[in-house]
This record gives sequence, structure tokens and C-alpha cells, in this order.
Amino acid sequence: MKHVFIINSHTTFFTAVGCVDFLKLSQPDILFIYVRNYKNSIMKCDWETVDLSQIFADYPAPRIWRERKLRTNFIRIIDEFVSSNIKSNYKLYAPHYGHPFFQAFYSNQRCVYGSYIQEGGIPFKNTYIVNPTIKQKVLYWAINSIYLRTKRVWMPHEWYYKGILYKQNKIDSFATSDSFFHYLPSDNHIVKWPKISVNVDIEDNSTIFIFDGFVFHHFVESDFYLECCHRMIVEDSSPMNYLRFHPAQSEEEKEKILSYFREINKKYEIMDTSIPFETIILCNKHLKIAGLGSSLLFFARDLDHSILCHDRWLSKSVLYKRYKKVSGFLYFDET
Repeated sequence: MKHVFIINSHTTFFTAVGCVDFLKLSQPDILFIYVRNYKNSIMKCDWETVDLSQIFADYPAPRIWRERKLRTNFIRIIDEFVSSNIKSNYKLYAPHYGHPFFQAFYSNQRCVYGSYIQEGGIPFKNTYIVNPTIKQKVLYWAINSIYLRTKRVWMPHEWYYKGILYKQNKIDSFATSDSFFHYLPSDNHIVKWPKISVNVDIEDNSTIFIFDGFVFHHFVESDFYLECCHRMIVEDSSPMNYLRFHPAQSEEEKEKILSYFREINKKYEIMDTSIPFETIILCNKHLKIAGLGSSLLFFARDLDHSILCHDRWLSKSVLYKRYKKVSGFLYFDET
């Protein structure tokens, strides 16, 4: 039996490695599939890895759901990969089942079971539809039966919809704590991330600032986000500060944030994003970390670091209120 893990971030990678250890899986039975251009340069894997980022990028979810020909080609490509690379029955471990890429691997006839692996730190309530309404049942039945006309991919795009994992009677999830999958009706298993030594020096009595891609993803207005960043820097900065920028932040936004440190004459160092922050919080103790709601803050808190999370400040934003209503995410102080 093969065990196939779909990896889209450092978090899912570390969780998957923890899952391999938890389940005591044998090296020949493991396959890691990388998507979203994930690169692992921090830990040598003894098992097989393959990068399907190009397929993931060439077949975006909206087009798969919208275009029948593209949908058919996509399913054929996934099935050909399974036949030529996996070649046996397998259990699937995916971040969620709201994306056609994960769905197509689950619905392949070789897949016998699907589990969830943690990809973030912030619990989202509304992305798990445990008790669908009559309206939802009718809507998604119509979309899947009349429009999509296939059982290989489906709507809705939420991470869980009652009955979505139709091949099994129960669900297993793997995470570093019980909070992330709190709203998923699963048997949650606590796994430990591997400790990997990294050559990163953090001065004593310094502050690490975690910034987010909220503006790029339209979760908050640009001016308001920068205003909150400025306030956070003034209140939480130390003589020495380390800055962790998000890949989705623009150069203009990052430069504006840097100017706030210069204004108050505080030293700073931009952290190397090629080094997973997860390894830094695993290898250090009692770090002071500030941010406006990143998943990394939740992980760091679980590892007993000192966290200054100001996600409540963003509640005054119209876009952030909308994001909260749609996703049902929990504030830091609610978990």
C-alpha cells in the first residue's frame, strides 16, 4: 500500500514528515507530491518525491470547474500519473478536499482512503460544512449532476462537505494540535515536526515581526494594513528587530514598512525566506514574535514563544470583516 502526500508549503511538509514518523511508514511506500512550486532544501528525504507544480498551475480550479474539455484532460493526466508512478492502491494525505487536484487523486480508483494534513495554524469554521442546508444540498447536487457531470471533481470548494470522502466511514487528520481541525469531524492525531538545525542567529531581547500577504489577497485595505503595521512597530519593536516578509507583499509595501523602523531609529534585519520559519521556532526558545494574524504566530505560541498578535486591530477593516464572515476564522485569542 502506497502513502501519497500532497505538499504545498513548509507547514504541510513538516506535518507530512511528522505523519510518516507517527505512522511508522516504510520508505518504499511513501510518495511526496510537491505543488505550488514548493522546494525542499532543508531536509533530505529518503523516499520518492515528485514535483507536479506545472500541472497544478496549468489547470487552475476555476477553469477545471468551468471548462469541460480542460476538465477531461486534467483528469486524464492525473490518472496517467497514478498508473505510471504510483502503480498500486494508495492512501492519500491532502491539505483539504476543496480543490480539483486533491479531488482527482482521491476519486481515482486506486485511492482507498483520504486523510487531512495540517497546512496552516488558523482554524477556519466555515470551510467545513458538516450540516448542509437544504438549499446547499439542492445547489451542489445540481452543479455536480447537471453541470459538471462527473464524480471525479466536485463542488463546493470548501475543505469539507458532508459525504465528500465517500470511500470511507471515518476521517483521520494529522496536526500539531487539536485546534486547527477543531471543526472537522475527524479523529485528529497529534504529530511532531522534525527538528532541523539552521544557522540563524537571533539576538537576545529582540523582536521578530511577521508580516502578511493580506493586501495582495484583498483581505484588508492597503492604507489600513500599513497603519496597523506602523502602530505595531512603534509598540513592539526592540533595539534589534528581525523582519519576516510574506512572498505576496509588494516591494512598495515592504519599503514602507522598513521606513517605519528608520523613523524611530530601530535596527532591523530582513530574514531569509528560504529558511522555513518553522525551523527557527523549533530550534530556539523564548522568542518574542509580533504580527497581525499569521499562522506562524499560532505555531510559535504552541511552542511556548512570547507572542504579540494584533489581529483584533484589523477588525475595523471592511474587507477583513468580510473575510471573517466568509471564512469563519478564529482570532488568536479565541483559540
